Amino acid sequence: MCETLLSYCFFFFCGCKITYKLWEKNKLLLTNNMAFLRYQYKSR
Repeated sequence: MCETLLSYCFFFFCGCKITYKLWEKNKLLLTNNMAFLRYQYKSR
């Protein structure tokens, strides 16, 4: 019982870390895209 709980917590933690990293990357991409779009709109 304790071992399964431990492995569950471990997988959950790893999943959270991966998701957080992906989210951070996406956030960066999103802000970059927004800045790019704004620049494109202004330069027209």
